[in-house]
Amino acid sequence: MSAKTTQAMNIVKGVGIGMALGAAAGMMLKPQKKSGKRMVSDAMKSIGDMAESISDFMGW
Repeated sequence: MSAKTTQAMNIVKGVGIGMALGAAAGMMLKPQKKSGKRMVSDAMKSIGDMAESISDFMGW
């Protein structure tokens, strides 16, 4: 792998970890109006959509 690809992967990993931590913190602080399973499902769908958008943007 080239240095540019490695650096891009590190950025994507960092963004993914940050989004996962932010989603977890948001779920803990948000009042429980929805079921926990639905909130986790919605968060995972959003993370998947974001990862797909990033990979499309990067051209992978």
